[in-house]
Amino acid sequence: MTKPGTRKAIHAYMSDNAHDQWHDFAAEQGVSVSAILEALAPRLNPDTSGDQIGDQIGDIIVNARRIDAASTPPTTQTLKRASPRRGAMGCGRAIG
Repeated sequence: MTKPGTRKAIHAYMSDNAHDQWHDFAAEQGVSVSAILEALAPRLNPDTSGDQIGDQIGDIIVNARRIDAASTPPTTQTLKRASPRRGAMGCGRAIG
């Protein structure tokens, strides 16, 4: 677990369906998407002893490569339209 004030943002562009799947799963579990990603991170490190994602990681990487190859990077115009203020779970709801 991280100390308050030491967290960094991670941003991702994904399909509407994938976005909804992340948020729906998090809501069903009663946690944030950020917490799920942080909890998964140690399981991605092969140098960490203990419980790993293991055999699934190969399939995950193959699918990730396909997604990267099919995706186009966001344009400058897209980035300018993006809201600088994101909700607590990164779902685009403005704070305040």
